[in-house]
Amino acid sequence: MAQVWLARVSGKHGFTKLFAVKTMLPERADEEDFRVMFLDEARIASQIRHVNVATIEDLGEDNGVMFMVFEWIQGDSLDQIVRAAKAAGHPLPIDVILSVAAQTARGLHAAHELRDESGQRLNVVHRDVSPQNILVSETGVAKIIDFGVAKAKNRLAQATMTGLVKGKLEYMAPEQAMSMPFDRRADIFAVGAVVYTALTGRLVFDAPNDAAMLFKISSGDPPPRATELPPRVADVLERALQPDPEKRFQTAQELERALEASMSRSMSFDEVTAATQAFMQTTSNERRARIRAAIDEANERDAVATPGGPVRRPMASIPPEGVPISTAHPGLPEQREQHVPRAAPKVVWPGWLLPAMLAVTVLLVLVWGRVFMLSWQMRHGTGGG
Repeated sequence: MAQVWLARVSGKHGFTKLFAVKTMLPERADEEDFRVMFLDEARIASQIRHVNVATIEDLGEDNGVMFMVFEWIQGDSLDQIVRAAKAAGHPLPIDVILSVAAQTARGLHAAHELRDESGQRLNVVHRDVSPQNILVSETGVAKIIDFGVAKAKNRLAQATMTGLVKGKLEYMAPEQAMSMPFDRRADIFAVGAVVYTALTGRLVFDAPNDAAMLFKISSGDPPPRATELPPRVADVLERALQPDPEKRFQTAQELERALEASMSRSMSFDEVTAATQAFMQTTSNERRARIRAAIDEANERDAVATPGGPVRRPMASIPPEGVPISTAHPGLPEQREQHVPRAAPKVVWPGWLLPAMLAVTVLLVLVWGRVFMLSWQMRHGTGGG
């Protein structure tokens, strides 16, 4: 559905700041369903202001291609970090994964509690919580991303196709997978599934294909207990992964507190950073090198194309609620810039100015004509005395 680019804003006195710009694929730009999903993501996520949710700064459209501007998160997805740790033969410490999961639950609770201007809860459900949609920054902060398929009241893209299931089946709550009514507790199941898989190395409902997995999910049986984990952790996961939503944690805040209580000790952001960067340092260094190279290249283009400095283009604001109008995460950056030629300011003349100028011109003609006639009469001795 979209691509994510690295973008740079340049200001006065050498000020620069990096952002992630998510753009619709050009081939999807004319498909109304995708445009509406894109707008819904912007409208929902832009209202969530929380440290554990990626912030949307702006929304716009350029040459028919819609884009969203996100904060730039210097880091990697939980999926990448877990895979790198596994490849190194040193799994992430349990408390690190629990800390990331607790932060994720904190961000989801902010989304679940989102209200409109009248104070009515919007009933937001992310419904695609997965290791790919949890970013861990190089400062140890976890951020949930991609509300592209989120469910919410007043969403423009209501269910238009019966039986359509959105999200990743591996982490999906039974009621969501079976197209039954669901609420925020589906996200709680998903967080539990993410932690279960990250800690045990196997899926909650492991199966050779999607059909067999869906059969297991719909059976009503709970997933196998993670007996290899400390009992306090296994207990939290067992409750979070209950097939019956009434038996789960009822809010993401409850899950957050339970995850924190199950840790052997509290983890600081610095400790999370140290643990994750132990496996991602090479990737981080490569990313920084590519960013530096991209910025140097952009500086050279700026110097040639705009000697007076970079040109800033104003972007449209996110439209108000109700106005009709393979997500990549911000990993290794690409660079795409456009320079807009500077236009001379348009001069608007006052409406009274033209008639006044005409009147003055006529008056001057009459006066000079009268002077000319008097001069001619005096030279030729004619005229009245």
